[in-house]
Amino acid sequence: MSTSWVISMTFVPELPLEDKQLDALSERFDEQDWTVAVAPDFSVSVTAYIDDEPILMTAPLVVDIAARALRDVGAPSELVKVELMTEERREIEAQHPPLPELLAATDVAKALGVSRQRVSQLQRGHRDFPHPVAYTGAGSLWVRSAVDRFATVWDRRPGRRTEDEHADVVELHLKTGRTAALKGVKTALNQKRATQQRIEA
Repeated sequence: MSTSWVISMTFVPELPLEDKQLDALSERFDEQDWTVAVAPDFSVSVTAYIDDEPILMTAPLVVDIAARALRDVGAPSELVKVELMTEERREIEAQHPPLPELLAATDVAKALGVSRQRVSQLQRGHRDFPHPVAYTGAGSLWVRSAVDRFATVWDRRPGRRTEDEHADVVELHLKTGRTAALKGVKTALNQKRATQQRIEA
């Protein structure tokens, strides 16, 4: 039984590809039934289709051909990723792409052991809190792995105050303490004056 393989390669060129370079690559790879595309980050994706070959021996040759093609069009590039799978598996993944687990604010609150209001506070005021990846009519959505990572680096357990909140409380206590001390001094002075007045009388 023959097996068809798909080799996906990602290259990062020294400079973004120009249109004429991409056209030259497309023309060259069309002869081999390969595809080439440029991502928004300017990385170059080359996909090769190999039929019934000893794939572990063929893959390095395929990568070398792709890298050499990039050099030939004046776009020397660094290989950063190679993915190898059967064509059948690729079709399955294309039909059912893996999606990250998403959490609504209520789920984030449960994961962190806090209230929804606290989640809103963290979103507005904590620099390490993850950004939402989507916004819906029902609210924001976060990636579970990002929330879990935040939970591991968050240096405060639920219920304890943040440094800013703690500073406000300390300042309030100091103000309260100063007010009480001043009242105590005034009371003592008044008592001293009253005693002196009784003695003089």
